[in-house]
Amino acid sequence: MRQPLQTNAETRIGARAFSMKRPGPPDDASAKRSTDADAHGQIHATAVAAAHTPLRPAASAGSPETPAPALPRWLEGLGLVLFLMVWGGTMAGLAVLRTSHPEPLHGDSFSDAAHLIAGWNYDRHGLLHRLGLPQFWEFTDHPPGHPYITFPPGPYLLIQVYKALGLGELWQFRAAALLWTALAGLLVMVLATRLSGSTFVGALATFFYLGSAPFLEYADSLAYHSYSQATLVGTLLAWVAYEQAAGAARRRIWLSLACTLFFLDGWLTLEHMPFIVAFAGLRTLWLRQFGLWRGCALLWATPLVVLGLRVAHVSLALGDVRGVVAQVRAKVMERAGLESPEHSYRTLLRTWYRRLCGEATAPQEYDYAYRYPLLVRPVRYVSGALLVVFLCLWHAPRLVAARRALCGGVALVFCGSLWLLLMVQHATIHRHLILLLLPGLALLLGALAAAGFLTSLALPRTRSPARVVGPLLGLGLLASFAAELRGAMAVNLWKPLDPAVRAHWDTTQAAYERLRAFAAANPQVKFVAIRNAYPVLAWLLGRNFRVTSGPDVPELGPDGLFWVQCWGEVDKPVIPPAARRYGLPDMFSPHLAASNMHLIFRGERVSADRVELEFEAGLRITRLRVAPAIDGESWYVQALLEGPLRDVRCDDLTFYCHLLDAEGHVLRYADTRVAWGAADADGAVLWTTLRRSEVSSRARLRLGLWCPQGSHGPARTLRLSAAPAGLAGEVRVDDSLEGFVWRPPAWDQSTP
Repeated sequence: MRQPLQTNAETRIGARAFSMKRPGPPDDASAKRSTDADAHGQIHATAVAAAHTPLRPAASAGSPETPAPALPRWLEGLGLVLFLMVWGGTMAGLAVLRTSHPEPLHGDSFSDAAHLIAGWNYDRHGLLHRLGLPQFWEFTDHPPGHPYITFPPGPYLLIQVYKALGLGELWQFRAAALLWTALAGLLVMVLATRLSGSTFVGALATFFYLGSAPFLEYADSLAYHSYSQATLVGTLLAWVAYEQAAGAARRRIWLSLACTLFFLDGWLTLEHMPFIVAFAGLRTLWLRQFGLWRGCALLWATPLVVLGLRVAHVSLALGDVRGVVAQVRAKVMERAGLESPEHSYRTLLRTWYRRLCGEATAPQEYDYAYRYPLLVRPVRYVSGALLVVFLCLWHAPRLVAARRALCGGVALVFCGSLWLLLMVQHATIHRHLILLLLPGLALLLGALAAAGFLTSLALPRTRSPARVVGPLLGLGLLASFAAELRGAMAVNLWKPLDPAVRAHWDTTQAAYERLRAFAAANPQVKFVAIRNAYPVLAWLLGRNFRVTSGPDVPELGPDGLFWVQCWGEVDKPVIPPAARRYGLPDMFSPHLAASNMHLIFRGERVSADRVELEFEAGLRITRLRVAPAIDGESWYVQALLEGPLRDVRCDDLTFYCHLLDAEGHVLRYADTRVAWGAADADGAVLWTTLRRSEVSSRARLRLGLWCPQGSHGPARTLRLSAAPAGLAGEVRVDDSLEGFVWRPPAWDQSTP
């Protein structure tokens, strides 16, 4: 007769193991039932085996947790070997990779560059300036006046600690950060083992932690993304050890360690405060160890102390307590999404669903190389099947460790998601917050994989397919998860498994090299005013700089540049007044601009591009320029159009640019609309591009203004009021004054 999936003895043992009450010593009947179960191939749990299990937590006198039945020693040893292989291999590979490619091309490149620039200011102006508050919005000979006060200064000061220890190269900073994340990986293993009671389950959870793209991309971060992983997991582990410690002295030691690590973590980031506070309270309620409330109170007081010291520190540095409190309140309102209706919980859920399944969204919300593939189809389907098997065998004693891991994973995910729920706007625009969910998600997947592997032990020795299906599903989960690493940037640097990801890296690296080449080719430039707060550009240029904002054009000397990174419509209104003051800008080829357009105005106040082209309706072209792109791969045709653009009766005013050969045949239409350029109330800067291979020294340009057919009537060309003035080179005006043909003299110098 076919045996049932679970014997009565196993059911009783499983129910007692999962119960929140501490079981008493086994009676003779239960011992006999355990012996009967052994006859069917079950290895029963004994206190002796539990005591000798590696890395097993000891249940304290007041703890309601029940020790899990011991897994076979060979399985626990296999888990330890698996951990050492994954941990050692991952960290060694990252060490070689990141020290060979230390540039801020991955992870949070914005923050990496900001930390390096803050280090420049520390070196030039000293740590005592602004009491050590980081400053990366400017780097000049004068002390900067606008420090960064939102997040703690700990990671910025760590760079200076590295320098004091003799580290000065970027690759050395990367290596130091990897030491922190190596420690974090080790602590994740210990924490998962403590929560589950099994080294094997802990090793599986660590695989899903270390083997994820977010960990690989942020492991060498110069910001808190690397350091705070160790302090977060260390605090959680110290709290769990405090729960399980036997004796008041040991409890005091573990509680002191938890509070100390929490205090240090608070000087690295604010994002972990809700996580740790909720974890301690939730564990206390779950375990019903109400004697831990005093420890909870001390742990909960730690972030209040940190926040109080932070406010005092910033207030002393700036000399304005009320102003600091007002800034903090405004920043909290902004990050919580209370001042931006577009950042709602619906948007948050949609964004994070895509970050976990890999569907494309806006670049700031998601990047394929940074996803945690929890909801990717192969992982989702295999995990679902494992969950069904798990639930069918929920009370099996051999699955106690997996059950604990699953419950612990749910708790960690809940606690980690609190920051996302509280700071909606911050969580929507920052993808690095996946690190808050990483410990919980790893423990969840580790529990499911362990449940699959342990079904062969949980079931009797029969021909039940579940004894084979479970381990196969566990292997399938490991394989499907590992397969998603083909999209990780770090993996594609080692071997290009995903051409799109590797192409993105190569494109960005080439853009960085062009910026470095520009800086090397312009040694006379001493100062750069940068529109948009993107520290990577300032770090690459290596010049004194200041980040600007608002509609005002900065005042430049002959050795200065005004560098506009045109990310969107908000940046365009500053371009026309800059062109009026300094002349039309230098630009890179559009296909090489790497995600945004760079317009570079020189402080020499260029006047060679001044012309007078008067059109009907009061429109004038006052500057006209044909010049090669900075990289030399294309030509730009640029114009400054001035006049009452809003009064022109035209739906879509167009600056037409036709490339002609020597016989007057059109080689290419390169028209551009005013709406595509950069406009303000008084005019617009327009630009279009021509491929270098299309242009010869005998080519001509036909230029003018044109209004397509629309609500204001049929298509028409705006006539010139007079012949062009100020144009160098050959110029021929159409008899109808509807445009003119021009041969730019610049083509004599730079065309084949």
